[in-house]
Amino acid sequence: MSRKKKIILAAVAVLLIVALVIGLFLAFRPKQVTETGNDIIRNATTEIIEPEGGGTGFDIEEGAVHYSHGCILEPFRYPGWEAVQIDKNGKEEKMRQDGDKLFVTTDKEKKAFFASDSSSNTSDTHDMAYVFTAPRKVKVDIVLNVKVSSSGGDGVVAYAYRNDTDNCMINGTIVTSEAALEVKEVILEKGDRVYFRYNKNKTTDSDTGNFYARITFTELNPDGKAFKGEKFKISEAVVPMPTAGTNSFSHGSIKYADTYPFWSAVAISKSTGKETALVKEEDKLYIPGDTTKKAFFGSDSSAHPSEKYDMAYVYTMPCKAKINIALTAQVASGGGDGIVGYVYVNKKSNMIIDKTVFTAADGAKAVPVNNLILEKGDKIYFVYSMNKSIKNDAGNFYGKVTYVEINPKGNGRDNNHGDSTETAAMPKEGTNSFSHGSIKYADTYPYWSAVSISRSTGKETAMVNGGDKLYISGDATKKAYFGADATANPSDKYDMAYVY
Repeated sequence: MSRKKKIILAAVAVLLIVALVIGLFLAFRPKQVTETGNDIIRNATTEIIEPEGGGTGFDIEEGAVHYSHGCILEPFRYPGWEAVQIDKNGKEEKMRQDGDKLFVTTDKEKKAFFASDSSSNTSDTHDMAYVFTAPRKVKVDIVLNVKVSSSGGDGVVAYAYRNDTDNCMINGTIVTSEAALEVKEVILEKGDRVYFRYNKNKTTDSDTGNFYARITFTELNPDGKAFKGEKFKISEAVVPMPTAGTNSFSHGSIKYADTYPFWSAVAISKSTGKETALVKEEDKLYIPGDTTKKAFFGSDSSAHPSEKYDMAYVYTMPCKAKINIALTAQVASGGGDGIVGYVYVNKKSNMIIDKTVFTAADGAKAVPVNNLILEKGDKIYFVYSMNKSIKNDAGNFYGKVTYVEINPKGNGRDNNHGDSTETAAMPKEGTNSFSHGSIKYADTYPYWSAVSISRSTGKETAMVNGGDKLYISGDATKKAYFGADATANPSDKYDMAYVY
């Protein structure tokens, strides 16, 4: 072979090698993620780069969003994250991954876990935490989302801190339903470790739910010192307070605890009076230990009583307020002797709706009490019980609380919810009842309420009592009203109705 041909072949070989190297580099170079959509695991912008000065080995872009649970299945999209278990001595170990879940290594039954869909459950032996290590100095906004799916336990504890528990950015919070714990404009130094910690309260009973953190990187290399938090302490999660016009339904709380807070449900032993929290399974609440599952409360208001227990929805007043309440029950079919419903505050001697028998012949019957003033912490028991026989008792049962006024003057009816609290008398033949009369004289004209009905959505909202007039909730002009003297003025956006 001539010398010229050898040179040409050598040059071609070199070009092929260079092309191959470039191709491999382009094929395996980490790419910038820019996907968007409803899948929260993919809503991030992350670029992997070479380690910088022995650093973390990745970087972030301003405006990027990270989700802690995304790291389980997509660590390259969510670098810098890990999950650890922390024992009672403070020793940290990485959690063990199995498929789309991370488990406590010593938990052979795999009850305690973090999952890629954000579901979670606490551990008896360890605290658990998602940990993020900052790749550079950065300013972030943080949201820690926590949910407990069942009402049968004492909640979970959630908190977030920088490096150690003397720097809590979200302090220890007991969450019993759902909470989004938020802190903004937190400055982190390169190498800072942010712990999003999750553990049982006193027990792990009914702790299954959701737990994840969201970090939004708002500014790179910001001015200012790193975040200095407060020492660890525990408090209750803050739930938004109701306003005048708010309606709350007991059965709604089974599926939508955040929409209908302050409700719980209990079984009350007929022999001992002991209360036990009902247990949630899907869209129903059952008596613990009742393998037959015949007795229940359903999220659609369906219900069936128990032979050994009374069952009750319990509403805990979050503030002093004047409220209207209503107990509604229906027995689906005849052939039985009906069910019994009643309402009391705190204890049975404080009865506000006497024991009432509901039969199939009554249809859906509501028993109301209006303008009741209760104090913060008062518990309203809406009790559901069999009559003498449990035959053909299936039907519906629920309680309703409507806020009329927040922090009203006065101490209620002699500050006693017992003998001095009257229940509405049943009407007699020849009784007349006037809608507008109920505005000032609810005891004389019971069973009336008034609502505004949105013309765009059809949603009903209780009207607000302003003394001798009822107004549409949120209408600062107060142009639309019903008056106690029968005067009235309509609304542009709502229909208005008296309801008997």
